[in-house]
Amino acid sequence: MKYIKHRITLLNIFFLSIFLSACVQDNLDPDNYPGVGGIEDLTPPEAAFSYEQDIVDFTVFLLVNESISATGQIWSIPDDAVLVDDSATLTDENIEVKFSDEGQFSVGLIATDDRPTSSEELVQVIDVVEPTEPIIPTPVILGAGFEDEDGEDGRNFWGRNSSANANYKRVSGLSVFGRSTGSRVRTGTYSAKFEDGSTNLRQAYQEIAVTPNVNYRLTAWVKLGSTGTLGNGDEFRLAVLNQTFDTYDLATFEGAILGATTADPGDDFAEVRLIFNPGDLETVAIYMDSKGTVEVQVDDISIEVL
Repeated sequence: MKYIKHRITLLNIFFLSIFLSACVQDNLDPDNYPGVGGIEDLTPPEAAFSYEQDIVDFTVFLLVNESISATGQIWSIPDDAVLVDDSATLTDENIEVKFSDEGQFSVGLIATDDRPTSSEELVQVIDVVEPTEPIIPTPVILGAGFEDEDGEDGRNFWGRNSSANANYKRVSGLSVFGRSTGSRVRTGTYSAKFEDGSTNLRQAYQEIAVTPNVNYRLTAWVKLGSTGTLGNGDEFRLAVLNQTFDTYDLATFEGAILGATTADPGDDFAEVRLIFNPGDLETVAIYMDSKGTVEVQVDDISIEVL
């Protein structure tokens, strides 16, 4: 599931019921407390948690334990709320809860460090409200401007099959694009350089997380990288694949195209747009190539929810 995250800021922290405190006492064996009779525990636990609302079912929340100096926890949820996972328990580190409907619901957390006298109890009221409009996250495209990021070559985000790419997906057989600078760049320092595709076809591939059954618009900016024109049917191609791959094969990739558009670039950067809907998919792949007999520059990839 996908969620909208809310960080909890508390002005009022108060203790849970005596019943929950008793639960801690009953579930911890004092004979097994670490350091009993030894050095005093100087770092008692500090209870804290955040919550994330599901973007499809507004009554479902993921409760994320962020307690400090704790080795255990006990959650408290309303009587009419249920755990989404049948195998989950209220002592799990994080839990997914389905509330009965809209309203305000108190959720409690006890954080412990294996000593019942050294625990903190926290209650937070969660507002469960159905959004007036669906709140859908915008997919993240890494290296969208083909710039270096965090010490990574901008090509590494696009399936570069090279020993220089150690941290991101490498697609075997993929001939990733080069990069240009100067007047061939729309913004920043670099643009992607798709060289003469008649002799050296270049590709770009990146998997992105999407929300099922949502319309998206994918945009790229392209221009000619050298003099000449592209022939009919040999345009730059921007596509979305309905499968993910570890190995490049043009025919296989073309068989997995969910949507594609082509463009005949000119002397100035111009937008190429592709509208697509992933259906029930949660992951798709952006794919780009150019079969033209001239070099094509590409820059500033972006995506938006429609």
